[in-house]
Amino acid sequence: RMMYDSQKGYATAEFELSEAVNGIGGSSITFPAIDDITPIPTPTPDPNPDPVTPGEGTGFGTVYVMSNNRLGRTRAFGASSPTWSEIASSIGGTYFHFILDPWTPAQDGYLATSLGLYRSADLDQSAPTWTPILSAAQISAATGGQTYSACGWLEGSINSEGYIAFFFQTNGNNLMWFAWTDNRGDSWNFKFVADLGSRVEPCRGSVVQHVVNNSLRVYYSDPAGNMRRSDNKGLTWSLVGTPGGFPISVHTPYNGNESGNIVYRTDQRSGADKVLVSTNSGVTFSEVLDLSSVSVARWSVETYTQNNQIIYAVDSGTSPDTLYVSEDGFSTSSAASMNGVAGTFNILSTGGFPYNGSQFYLVTDTGIYSSLDRGENWTERTGDWSLGLSGTSVIVPLWTE
Repeated sequence: RMMYDSQKGYATAEFELSEAVNGIGGSSITFPAIDDITPIPTPTPDPNPDPVTPGEGTGFGTVYVMSNNRLGRTRAFGASSPTWSEIASSIGGTYFHFILDPWTPAQDGYLATSLGLYRSADLDQSAPTWTPILSAAQISAATGGQTYSACGWLEGSINSEGYIAFFFQTNGNNLMWFAWTDNRGDSWNFKFVADLGSRVEPCRGSVVQHVVNNSLRVYYSDPAGNMRRSDNKGLTWSLVGTPGGFPISVHTPYNGNESGNIVYRTDQRSGADKVLVSTNSGVTFSEVLDLSSVSVARWSVETYTQNNQIIYAVDSGTSPDTLYVSEDGFSTSSAASMNGVAGTFNILSTGGFPYNGSQFYLVTDTGIYSSLDRGENWTERTGDWSLGLSGTSVIVPLWTE
């Protein structure tokens, strides 16, 4: 007989045992309920544990490219001549950024434009549908009548399903704002971050892809170079460092950054532009690489997911542009050979692959490419791309294919 004691948190039982041989004789013993055992406590789970790694793909199946205010997709990036199709022709305006949802990358994607933020929940379909989840009118209403002007960055979190961070500016870029959702855009939270005065350049940010003190850490730099940090996913912000310079990109590595204290920047500065790194949560920065010019807003510095010593950086001041590769955290670096990339190219965007530190992607004004040896040799994947290659660009492989 089983009995459950809800106050003690465990069950007790009474047993009766009997023994008989060929149906003759036998005895029985009744055991009293056992009610004095100290229950084993149930461990409290991590509130935001790192998720189990999804199925690893090759990175040569479905790939997305945003360029020239168009969004294209191929389902066979590894083909000798990939076939591309436009999948967001209904969305106008200036395109700022495109990302896949970290939790459901095969179905969900987000496109930030000058008209607002859009979500597709059926990217796996031949003709995906797009729904506005944060329009310019909604932004105006949430910011007291201000006019949405630009998105500086857009990022999700592998530690919090449904979380999307939207870094944006209003009133001709003079005001710095941050918005986030915990439910893929069904509702939003808004936070005013700073008045930028006369500065109108884009602000840049990054979400740390680890849980830090049971919440999400976010970095956000304004055009004057001031580094701000939120330790509660965007609710409050603190000015933590003033390295100066105009930031082109902000990047937080994954590997070895469990405390969220490592953050990279690429900065435009007088003299030589810089790649800088902070190891104390954005308070101070050290210069690790000089660049003649940096202008690629989407990953002009990027670390390999599983080894933060493998780093790529783009120099836009050479002809053609230069891709620097380091295998020791920028203690040393060298220019990739770029064999196979056509013409005197300008790099528009780069992209890595989370499961292979030697695999890299490139969008230039002359084509779309992939490399399997950290940029030494490249295979062209432009195929029948006809959407144009210019302006703010992004290349994103579906990492589960």
